[in-house]
Amino acid sequence: MGASSTMKPMYEIVAMLEARGCRDAEIAEATGFTVAHIYNIRSQAEGYSLSVSEYKRDIAEKMTDESVDIFSRFNAKIPIMTDNLEDLALRSEKEQIRLKATQDWLDRAPDAPKRIHRSEVFEEKSIMLGIRAIDNMKAALIDVGASDVVDLIDGEDFTVFDEEPENVISVDDD
Repeated sequence: MGASSTMKPMYEIVAMLEARGCRDAEIAEATGFTVAHIYNIRSQAEGYSLSVSEYKRDIAEKMTDESVDIFSRFNAKIPIMTDNLEDLALRSEKEQIRLKATQDWLDRAPDAPKRIHRSEVFEEKSIMLGIRAIDNMKAALIDVGASDVVDLIDGEDFTVFDEEPENVISVDDD
């Protein structure tokens, strides 16, 4: 229960419902009180405000604990998910699945260029990749059996810029 042991149990329920964000009409419906009586409880019951504050703190702590737990469980599964994606990229019998898994795998790389989406309209961007980044990408494609994509990359006529145009995303060769 809340802060005050002198407060009636039904008033504690009103305080708890308020702390959860319920409106007066919802509290009245849940408790059988009128909205006017809810107002009177709020303004006159000794310890009511303190009780609401304690319930809010308890709710916030519980939500924080649950959020941390969900985040921890998710983080614990990242290596398994990464292994599954890698397994699909390397061992799937269907080429389409291998290609999609490879794309997903490469898109999640820390230094992968990110796509920019603007409400169903895609803005064309150029991507400047360093030699090392291109070599790494080609090696990954070869590893998953997509050497035909490597042949396409090798056959491309790349534009060399003296200056970076406005719509270019650079990827460093670090």
